[in-house]
Amino acid sequence: MAKKEFKKKHKISEVKIRKAKELASLMDSKKSLVVASTLNLLSSQLQEIRKKLREKAEIKFAKKSTILRALDQSK
Repeated sequence: MAKKEFKKKHKISEVKIRKAKELASLMDSKKSLVVASTLNLLSSQLQEIRKKLREKAEIKFAKKSTILRALDQSK
Protein backbone atom coordinates (compact mmCIF):
# COMPACT_ATOMS: atom_id res chain seq x y z
CA MET A 1 0.00 0.00 0.00
CA ALA A 2 1.51 3.30 -1.07
CA LYS A 3 1.76 5.92 1.61
CA LYS A 4 0.07 9.22 0.89
CA GLU A 5 1.70 12.53 1.56
CA PHE A 6 -0.49 14.94 3.48
CA LYS A 7 -0.37 18.55 2.46
CA LYS A 8 -0.81 20.80 5.44
CA LYS A 9 -3.55 23.20 4.42
CA HIS A 10 -4.42 24.33 7.92
CA LYS A 11 -3.28 23.80 11.46
CA ILE A 12 -4.06 20.33 12.75
CA SER A 13 -5.21 20.24 16.37
CA GLU A 14 -3.00 18.66 19.02
CA VAL A 15 -5.77 16.18 19.86
CA LYS A 16 -5.82 14.85 16.28
CA ILE A 17 -2.03 14.62 16.17
CA ARG A 18 -1.98 12.77 19.49
CA LYS A 19 -4.71 10.37 18.31
CA ALA A 20 -2.80 9.64 15.07
CA LYS A 21 0.40 8.96 17.06
CA GLU A 22 -1.49 6.66 19.42
CA LEU A 23 -2.99 4.72 16.51
CA ALA A 24 0.40 4.51 14.76
CA SER A 25 1.94 3.13 17.95
CA LEU A 26 -0.80 0.51 18.21
CA MET A 27 -0.34 -0.42 14.54
CA ASP A 28 3.37 -0.96 15.11
CA SER A 29 2.95 -2.98 18.30
CA LYS A 30 0.01 -5.24 17.46
CA LYS A 31 0.10 -8.42 15.41
CA SER A 32 -3.07 -7.67 13.45
CA LEU A 33 -5.36 -4.77 12.72
CA VAL A 34 -8.95 -4.56 11.51
CA VAL A 35 -10.42 -1.38 10.07
CA ALA A 36 -14.20 -1.38 9.76
CA SER A 37 -16.95 1.10 9.06
CA THR A 38 -19.68 1.64 11.62
CA LEU A 39 -21.92 3.35 9.08
CA ASN A 40 -25.53 2.11 9.42
CA LEU A 41 -24.58 0.02 12.46
CA LEU A 42 -27.12 0.22 15.25
CA SER A 43 -25.79 1.19 18.66
CA SER A 44 -27.18 -2.07 20.07
CA GLN A 45 -25.19 -4.03 17.47
CA LEU A 46 -22.03 -2.10 18.31
CA GLN A 47 -22.56 -2.71 22.02
CA GLU A 48 -22.93 -6.44 21.34
CA ILE A 49 -19.73 -6.50 19.27
CA ARG A 50 -17.84 -4.62 21.98
CA LYS A 51 -19.19 -6.99 24.63
CA LYS A 52 -18.04 -10.06 22.67
CA LEU A 53 -14.60 -8.60 21.97
CA ARG A 54 -13.93 -7.30 25.49
CA GLU A 55 -10.67 -8.93 26.77
CA LYS A 56 -9.92 -10.19 23.22
CA ALA A 57 -9.41 -6.98 21.25
CA GLU A 58 -8.83 -3.28 21.66
CA ILE A 59 -11.46 -1.17 19.91
CA LYS A 60 -10.62 2.35 18.75
CA PHE A 61 -12.68 4.82 16.73
CA ALA A 62 -11.20 7.46 14.45
CA LYS A 63 -11.98 9.44 11.36
CA LYS A 64 -10.63 8.29 8.00
CA SER A 65 -8.14 11.17 7.82
CA THR A 66 -6.76 10.33 11.27
CA ILE A 67 -6.38 6.66 10.31
CA LEU A 68 -4.56 7.66 7.11
CA ARG A 69 -2.22 9.93 9.10
CA ALA A 70 -1.54 7.07 11.52
CA LEU A 71 -0.79 4.69 8.64
CA ASP A 72 1.62 7.26 7.25
CA GLN A 73 3.39 7.53 10.63
CA SER A 74 3.58 3.78 11.32
CA LYS A 75 6.56 1.67 10.26
